[in-house]
Formats: sequence, C-alpha cells, structure tokens
Amino acid sequence: MQQQPTEPVLESFIGSLDALERAAMRQSKWPLVVLQPSTYSALTPSSTSSSRTAWRSNALHRRSSLPTTSHLIDNIILWRRTAASSDAERYTAFFPVDGLPHIALLDPRSGERLCVWGNEEGANMDGNQISEQLWSKVQQNLVHFLESHSLEDDALGPMHTQDKPWAVRTRRISQTDGTSASSSVMEDEEAAIAAAIKASLADAGLSSDTFNDDDSDMDRSENSTSTDGNQTLDELVSASSNDDQSDERSNVDLDIPDRPQRDLPPPSTPIQIPLRRADTLPPSSVESLSSSYMERMDSRFRSFQDPQLVEIRRLREEQDAELARSLQEDRERERKEHDEANRKALVKEHMLNAAARLPDEPPEDSQCLTIAVRLSGGKRITRRFKHSDMLQSIADFVIAESGIIALAKAEPCLALKSAGAPLKRVSWHVQLSELSLSNRTMFTLNEAVLL
Repeated sequence: MQQQPTEPVLESFIGSLDALERAAMRQSKWPLVVLQPSTYSALTPSSTSSSRTAWRSNALHRRSSLPTTSHLIDNIILWRRTAASSDAERYTAFFPVDGLPHIALLDPRSGERLCVWGNEEGANMDGNQISEQLWSKVQQNLVHFLESHSLEDDALGPMHTQDKPWAVRTRRISQTDGTSASSSVMEDEEAAIAAAIKASLADAGLSSDTFNDDDSDMDRSENSTSTDGNQTLDELVSASSNDDQSDERSNVDLDIPDRPQRDLPPPSTPIQIPLRRADTLPPSSVESLSSSYMERMDSRFRSFQDPQLVEIRRLREEQDAELARSLQEDRERERKEHDEANRKALVKEHMLNAAARLPDEPPEDSQCLTIAVRLSGGKRITRRFKHSDMLQSIADFVIAESGIIALAKAEPCLALKSAGAPLKRVSWHVQLSELSLSNRTMFTLNEAVLL
C-alpha cells in the first residue's frame, strides 16, 4: 500500500529570542513570532489533523494562485511560544502585545518588528486557536512581502511602495508624514546632484555663475523662438500675469546689455559628472527607503514613550552597571592574589638559592666565629663561620632564615650595624678575617634601609 506524501509544515525554532535572530541571519530567513495562550488546542503536535491543517498550504490556499508552503519554509523561520513562557515575557518587554493569538514578523538585521497580525478590527475570535482565515491572510501577506524584500548582502532594502492590507498592523506614520519625508529626501538628493555639478564645473575651469548665465540665455532663446516673431518681450511679460500689478510690470523697458562672449569648452567634450550609487536609484526606491526608515524611527520613538519599557531599560542598565563593578572588583582581587603568589614564589626561590650557597658550618672551637644577627621584632639567629668565609655568607644566612632578599643589593655598612666598631665601606665579597671581628659578634639588621 503506497503511503501518501506528507504536506510540508513550519517547524518551530528551539531557542531564545536572541538565538532566533542569530539563526535567522545565518540562514537568511525572516523570523515569524507566534504567541498563543498557555493552554491551546490548535497547531500543537498533540492536536488533531483537522486543527493542524492551519499550518499546511493545501488546506489554506490554492497552489495556482499562491506559492506553496515550501517557499515560505525556505524564507521564514518560526518561533512559537505560549504567553506564560519566559521567552514570551522577554518578547513582550520589547514589543507590546494587544491580544492573543499574536503573529508578528521581525527584521533580523535591526530587531525591529515589521508586521503584526491579530483579530480583525476587534472582531471576536476564539483565543485558543488560529483560524484558517487569519492564517490564509498571513500567508498572502508573507508571499507579497517576500516578493519585495531580501536579506542578501547587496540588497538595498524594501522595494515595495504598496500599502499593506488592513489585516497587517504595522507600526508606521501617517501617509502625509511619509510623503513629506519622501519629498525631503528627494530635495536632499537634488542638492547633492547640484553640488556634484558645481564641483565638476570648478574642475573644468568654469564658475557656477557662468553655468547659471548660460542656462538663462538658453531659456530666453527657447522662449523667444517658441513665440510669434512679431510678439515683443513686453507682450510676453503682460501675457504671463493676470492681476493689476502685471500691467505695471509690462510697461517697464528691459535694457539688457550684450555680454561679451566667453570661452566655453567645445560641445564634443562633455563634462563628466560623478554619480553616486544613490543617484542612480529610481524615485520609487528612494521613497521606499525613506518610508522604511521613518517606520523604524517611529517604532523606536513609541518604545521610548512606553513607561514599562523605560523602567525595564533603567533596571537593566543598573544591573549591568552593578555587574560591571562586581567584575572589576573580582579582577582586582585576582590580580592582587596573583601578584602575592608570585612574590612568595620569588622569595622562596631566593631563600633556597641562598641556603645552597652557604658553606658548611664549622664545629664549635676557638678557630671559628660565632655571628648573631638581630632581626626586627627581637628575633635573633646565630651561626658559626670560618675566618676565611666571605661576608656574602652572612647575607646568605640571613636571607635563608628570614627571606629578606633585599639584603643582597644593599651596602654592608648600612644594612648591618655592629655593637662594637662599625663596618667599613666594603663589598660582600670580602673575607671575614679582614674585618677584625671578635669571636662572638652580634649584628643588628637595619631593615629601614632594606625597604
């Protein structure tokens, strides 16, 4: 028995809202958000086949009139959540939701909400399911949207100029504001083209006055040739006015002196005017870009006017600042602990090296020296040395016992103070026999010099 082919369905994306936008950018798809109540029966894997057909193409529209659902699968990524989920709460923190069910289309590049579908102008609708009529209109709008929008790298933006149907609620400004914004964009483009022409004329050795004078001459010559040869300039002026002041202007004699001929470039070498990419766009594309920009600015303005969203942003900024301060304190504490560990390791290394350099301690007899060193805090260390040992051996003994590694770089006469005669200005590499020390000598370590 041959199994009938299954119809394609939109599978819901598993992940957060941020992960949805990243996945949509990687796959070049438009995110479609669907929010439903916490308990619903339609469009779930456990529902019946008759309710699941709302996601299938053949049950909602004909193949001959609209593309199949596989076309939407290639360009749409579905993100379906219940209203009580944490992902839905994060979504509603950024975008207001009027009611359920809620269907919206997002822009993965900017995070703006482009379209919203819901109840038909306040008509009553079962909140536990999405009707086939609503989903059919959603698919129609998505098909028209995909025909005029693209997520490719070289796409300039939305290219459509038609208004969306009433079932699609968009965050947009009025038609009057959109027209004024489009006209302002066109005026900016015309000003940019005029500036480019002026710069080109300056490079060619001509001034803007020359360009304007030549245009005025050409306009006057065309007007004179288009009118009757017997018609004078006064008659043209009087014919163009329809009020009382026109009679006064018609009686004024225009005395225009002949201007000298200027050297102009030959007509065979036209002036090249540099064009930008925006200058090559048709007016409809410029109007579409302006309308899309104004829609996004209006959406951001409305979001900043919502007190709940403003409070959420403020709390998030305070949390981010507290997190940054805590991270800075943790980094500072870890740095101090790391420096202290390195210092202790360095001291231990010097103590081991100093102990290894110490000569063997001689037995106690009259031929040896007994050296005692008093440290800070009253601690005293004692050891026997030979008369032939170096003064460096006493320094190594102190370093090995106390860990004061700065003693090796200090001068002996300043670091060690004797109860008897002070030490001469000698180096650490002098023998003890040259210092005229008694058999029992006590030194006091001057740690103030070693700091």
